[in-house]
Amino acid sequence: MTDLDWLRQQLARYTYRPGWTMEIERGLPLGMSIVFDHRICVAYCAPDSRNPDRDMPVQGKFSVPCYVTDQRDEKAFAEWLQRTLFEVERHESREWLRRDGQIHDDPHADE
Repeated sequence: MTDLDWLRQQLARYTYRPGWTMEIERGLPLGMSIVFDHRICVAYCAPDSRNPDRDMPVQGKFSVPCYVTDQRDEKAFAEWLQRTLFEVERHESREWLRRDGQIHDDPHADE
């Protein structure tokens, strides 16, 4: 079984919020190397923090650390997956926390 197959098999065991999808994909070659960076793609719709009446499609791609793939450790996979989902939630919370009506810590300020 390839690393990609193993990762997909592990992810298939998990669900998250309704309407959220998660899939493992093979990334692009890293530079001129033949090494591939596997990623998880998390997709969902969320209310737009600047216009809450509108839903926005959101997609994030996060690299799978080598240690998760190399060790093929189910516990390490689960812990990495949970940390990754926490990062997605952290981003959303930064968009919604407001002070005096203004976004307190805008994650998109540098874009």
